[in-house]
Amino acid sequence: PDVVCLQEVFLESTRRRLVDGLGDGWTFTPGTAGGLLIASRFGIQSSTYTPFPTDGRLRLVERLARKGFLDAVVPTPAGRVRVVTTHLAAEFSEDGARRRQQDELFAALDTRSDLPLLLAGDLNTAVVTGRGPTAAWRALEGLGFRHAQPPRRDADGRWIRSTPTRLGWPRTGDLYPWAPDHVLVRGSAEVDAHFVAFTVALDTPETAVSDHNLLLATVRLTPR
Repeated sequence: PDVVCLQEVFLESTRRRLVDGLGDGWTFTPGTAGGLLIASRFGIQSSTYTPFPTDGRLRLVERLARKGFLDAVVPTPAGRVRVVTTHLAAEFSEDGARRRQQDELFAALDTRSDLPLLLAGDLNTAVVTGRGPTAAWRALEGLGFRHAQPPRRDADGRWIRSTPTRLGWPRTGDLYPWAPDHVLVRGSAEVDAHFVAFTVALDTPETAVSDHNLLLATVRLTPR
């Protein structure tokens, strides 16, 4: 890949291992604020971390994580692209902290229409269930985003659940087979952006490196 988005890189020692492991030819966003890190083969022109507002009702581990979203401008051969990665709270009530973080993120994305935008991260929500597309997906669709694996139906008209991206840890079985991790893209007034390939990898007990899988997506940028 040319751009890598990571979450839960909370320690500087972990960041250093990733930097050393990827080696020469990569540029990285600074620090480990919110556990977020973006790496790019094209360089990084600028980056900004925005923490979510403090919420006293969050569990202690969530408050310690200091979650937010990381926004980086990447100068690709096809032009500048805005890359945003995030990790929303693992809290699932309809009016809880994750929903408020989601609304904060979506409001910020709505104002960032100057460049093509790639959004990748753990939203801790699904885009489709057996009952159909979720409110989160409808909101993202309304903001102009395309999903690497959008909601779709089978031949009988039933909604197909997304490929699981989180299966629990250690990998002794399908403990939590759901899809909280996502890759989405939106074009700009001058550039169209769409997916040409998508796969989920590092998803077996033998290949897994964490409790989340690796999402690999290929995006094509073309002038409008």
